[in-house]
Amino acid sequence: MKRRIYWSSEIAGAHILILPYDSPCRRLHGHNWKIEIEIESQGLVNGMIVDYNVLSKIVKRLDHKLIVPSFIVVKKIDKWLYIDVNEKHLEVPENEVVQIPYDNVTVECMAEYIAMQLVGEISKSEWKNAIIGKVVVRVWEDSRSYAEVELNNNR
Repeated sequence: MKRRIYWSSEIAGAHILILPYDSPCRRLHGHNWKIEIEIESQGLVNGMIVDYNVLSKIVKRLDHKLIVPSFIVVKKIDKWLYIDVNEKHLEVPENEVVQIPYDNVTVECMAEYIAMQLVGEISKSEWKNAIIGKVVVRVWEDSRSYAEVELNNNR
């Protein structure tokens, strides 16, 4: 039997795109992103595929944060991060920044990051023995456009 859950949330955040061409997205700007997660499983743990609180925990880490690729953080002094990007120099409190291991912070990269964080979190939780078949993460940048990643677990 195949089972599927769906969960969604909205978060606010800021980012800067690193682009080789002129674009307003090269400036620091923000979005209200909608995050949608679908998980497919053949089994249940505690009567669930996974607790929705696990999904919420991962997404809330991004809420009201500046999300940047880790390589643009040039130094850390005390609790401050120094960021150089697109001829801009930012000094931001460390607890207001999420660094992701990608070359950019596009919705495509955010969807993949969330999916990978989710799989990692599940593997360390009570649901580590769940038979997860597929994870789909969709990140909506606005009401017209989204990026989606699909992970298939072939255990």
